[in-house]
Amino acid sequence: MNHDIKGGQAGRGPAAGQQDQGTGGSVLTYRLCPRCLRAVPGHSAEHFCVNDGEKLLDACPACHAPILSPYAQFCAGCGQRFFTAGVRKRPGSS
Repeated sequence: MNHDIKGGQAGRGPAAGQQDQGTGGSVLTYRLCPRCLRAVPGHSAEHFCVNDGEKLLDACPACHAPILSPYAQFCAGCGQRFFTAGVRKRPGSS
């Protein structure tokens, strides 16, 4: 028995004949700043955080799993923390 849900079957995913908008049918990934947790889409040209200059993470540093949520603080694959322990506030913020 085939339980394939691709193509909108079983009420999930895009309806038959539609593609995922903006992703070309692929999974949307994110890059995260390890200092301030700012997220940008994985296809963005940004590789460094515009807030603090940190290199953005495009995958888990421990297991290399892609980052699938812009709100992720930990890796869904191995539990590795994405942000540094010394998260600093931006200058001028209270």
